[in-house]
Amino acid sequence: ATINLHYSLSLLPQTGYEPRLADDRVGYFVTAVKNFSRKYDTDRFVRYVNRWDLRKADPQAELSPPKKPIIFWLEKTIPYEYRKPIREGILEWNKAFEKAGFANAVEVRDQRPEDDFDPEDINYNTFRWITAGAGFAMGPSRVNPITGEILDADIIFDADFLSYWKDEYDILGPPRVSGANSKSAIPEAAVLAERFHNPLADPQEHLRCGCQLGRGMAAQLALGSIAAEAPAKPMGREEFKKLVYQAVKSIAMHEVGHTLGLRHNFKASAYLSLDEINTPEKTKDTGLSASIMDYLPVNFMPKGQKQGEYFSATIGPYDYWAIEYGYKPLTGNSDAELPELKKIAARSGEPALAFATDEDARSNDPDPLVNRFDLGKDPLQFAKARHELVGQLLPGLVD
Repeated sequence: ATINLHYSLSLLPQTGYEPRLADDRVGYFVTAVKNFSRKYDTDRFVRYVNRWDLRKADPQAELSPPKKPIIFWLEKTIPYEYRKPIREGILEWNKAFEKAGFANAVEVRDQRPEDDFDPEDINYNTFRWITAGAGFAMGPSRVNPITGEILDADIIFDADFLSYWKDEYDILGPPRVSGANSKSAIPEAAVLAERFHNPLADPQEHLRCGCQLGRGMAAQLALGSIAAEAPAKPMGREEFKKLVYQAVKSIAMHEVGHTLGLRHNFKASAYLSLDEINTPEKTKDTGLSASIMDYLPVNFMPKGQKQGEYFSATIGPYDYWAIEYGYKPLTGNSDAELPELKKIAARSGEPALAFATDEDARSNDPDPLVNRFDLGKDPLQFAKARHELVGQLLPGLVD
């Protein structure tokens, strides 16, 4: 076998970028460097948020386009039917940037059939449609290891995500065997039990891959597909297409958030009650959660109960606040910005701005409001709603 290795080297830009100091109350990925001029008995680490170098074209204007926008290219392999929700999901972040003083900070362009640039080229930020057979999505980026400036980002969306839920569905059904004595099609019961009990069982998954939302969302779509076909709550084809559309858009928003520097926020789903979540007038501007950076389950309510949107259609109040902290233009160097940054971070006590991330979700002393794939400020109410939904679906599951 011939294996080709491609090495891509690039000079770190010298643009006068000013790093921004991080704050534990706001969930950013950080670049940590040691300052050895500090006394040895103090914390020598200096922590900068990972962010793009956004500067206003007109520094005096309250709202100005950036000198250099963040441009995402949609890889030409993306199926046309999914380009609209992906484009909308990427551009949704412009709402937060506008509040921070930037007009059209994020742009989306289509890679044309005749464009032959490599999506791996550091000069292009891309939304890539790949075929890895793993059903996942992730948003990695390349960062200046000294300043935290994001230099390039490539969102990877595995095409099998949209069919992965069918595989989960098939596993729950009768085993399909190729021969009378074949056992290869029947997975070990213990393995299956663990997989369905905890699809994110490996505690190191988040550290290695960064984001496992896509894999968990496959299970959420499996539930949605079963519920859509169930006699208890039938769903038309157009309504199911709406469910998938909203799922693709929400994942795009989530992964773009990572490429802007944002970490997960698993406490955001506890912002609204289930009743508020299923009131479209309430969620129109906030989404179903305080942040799209949570892992949100499909919002599918039992028959007879009020039904809202299936997934968040927009970013939440926490996302606006986090972008303000990382990108709002401030005067002076990193240290001079600190008083103003502390004022912004001081709002962390507001209910909509609560933050807890991966380490908190894996803690030995977990906060009951810090969970993945839960919804609403009352975990027990959500569990009861899911229990009732499953009770309605089980009688017709075989059919």
